Amino acid sequence: MKPYKLLGVLALIVALAAPATAWADAREDFNTALSAQKQRQHSKAVEYYTRAIDSGELSGSNLAIVYNNRGNSYAKMGKLDKALADYRRSMQIDPSYALPLNGMGLALRRKGKFSQAIAHFTRALELNPKYQSPRYNRAYTYLHMKRYRQAMADYDWLLKQNPRDHEAYNGRGEVLRYQKKYRQAIAAYDRAIELAPRNYEYLTNRGDAYESLGQRQKAIADYQRAIEINPKFGRAYNNLGFTYRQLENYDQAIAAYNRAIEVRPNYYQAYNNRGYAYFKKGMYQRAIADYRKSLAIRPSYMTPLYNIVEAFIRAGEPAQAVAEMQKIIRARPRDWRPLNRLAWLSATHPSPAMRDGARAVRLAQKLIVIKVSPQTLDTAAAAYAEAGNFKEAVRTQEAAVALAQRRGQTGYLPFLKKRLALYQQAKPYRMK
Repeated sequence: MKPYKLLGVLALIVALAAPATAWADAREDFNTALSAQKQRQHSKAVEYYTRAIDSGELSGSNLAIVYNNRGNSYAKMGKLDKALADYRRSMQIDPSYALPLNGMGLALRRKGKFSQAIAHFTRALELNPKYQSPRYNRAYTYLHMKRYRQAMADYDWLLKQNPRDHEAYNGRGEVLRYQKKYRQAIAAYDRAIELAPRNYEYLTNRGDAYESLGQRQKAIADYQRAIEINPKFGRAYNNLGFTYRQLENYDQAIAAYNRAIEVRPNYYQAYNNRGYAYFKKGMYQRAIADYRKSLAIRPSYMTPLYNIVEAFIRAGEPAQAVAEMQKIIRARPRDWRPLNRLAWLSATHPSPAMRDGARAVRLAQKLIVIKVSPQTLDTAAAAYAEAGNFKEAVRTQEAAVALAQRRGQTGYLPFLKKRLALYQQAKPYRMK
C-alpha cells in the first residue's frame, strides 16, 4: 500500500494558468518547476519555485500554492523541516487551503509524530470534506498507530463514496492483516486485485497474508506475479526470499535477496535477510558481511546487531561475539535491549564459552536500573542462577511472575514459571 497521497497539482495548474499581467515571469518559473517536479527533479523544482516566490509578483492564493508545492519537493528530498516551514507559510497566506495541511501531516508522520499528523489530516478534511487524500493518509497513520477501528472507519467511508475503490479494499486488507485476521484480509485483497489486477503492491500484500497462514505456494505465486508486473519491486523479491527461507530452500532465498538488493541497493532489510540465509547454510563469514552492510546502511536497525553476535558464536568466536555486543552497549548506554540481550546470552547460552555468570549479573544489575519489566527481571533471575545465587534467582523470578500477572501478560507466564521451577531446584536455565 502506498504510504501517502499528495495530489493537488491540477489545482495549481488551474490557479496559475489564469489570466495574468505582472506575474507572467513567475508563472513561467512555476511551470518550469512543475515540469521538473513531475520528472522527480526536485532540486530543480525547488530552484524555480523559489524564483517564483522571490519575484514578488505573486500574492494570495497563488503564493500559497507555490509555497505548498515547494514544500512537496522539499519533502521528497527528505528536507522535512524546510517542507514544514513552507506548508506553514502556505497556511498563513491562505488559511482555507487544505493541501498544505495534508503535506504537513505526511511530513510529521515521517518524523514519527503520528498524533500531530492525524490532527493535520483531520483539519484538512474539515476544510475540504471532498479532498480524499487526507483520509487515505489518516487511515494509513491510524493503521501504524494500531488504532485499527479508526483506520477501518476511514476505509469504509471511502468505500461508501466509491464501492470500486481498490485502494480502500487494499487498506481494509492491511488493517485485517495487521490484526492477524489473515483469511478476512485475503478476501479484501481479492477484491482489490479483482478491481486492479496489475497492482503489484496488492499482490505482494496478499502474498504476505498467505505466508502468515503458511500457504507458501500461494504466497510464492503472488510474489512472482508481482515481480512479473514490476521487475524492480524490491519488496516482492525480499518477501519471496523469506518464504523460500521458511521452506529451507536457502539457495533460492539468497537468489531472491540478490535481486532485491540489485533493484534497491540500500535495502538494509534484504542484506540482513540474506545474511540470515547464509547463516542457515553455515556460511558465517558471508552472513557477518551482510549484517555489517545492513548496519552501515541503517545503524539504528537492531536485528543485524543481534544476528552478528549469533554468527560469531556459531563460527566459534565467542570473544568476538561479546565484543560486538559490548560495542553496541557503549553506543547505546540507555538502551535496555542490547544490555538485556548480552546478559541473557551470558546467562543462558548453551555454549560454555559464551556463558559468564559474573558478567551476566553485572549487566543485569545495570539493566534493571534502566527498565523493570517481566522480561528484564527474567533475565536478571537467569543471571543470578548462572552465578549460583539461586536464592536471588528465585526472588527475582517471583517478582517477574507477579509483574507479568499484574500486567496481564498471560502468554509469558508459563515460561516464567518453568524457569522459576528450575531455580527452586537450584538449576540454571539453558537456551535450546
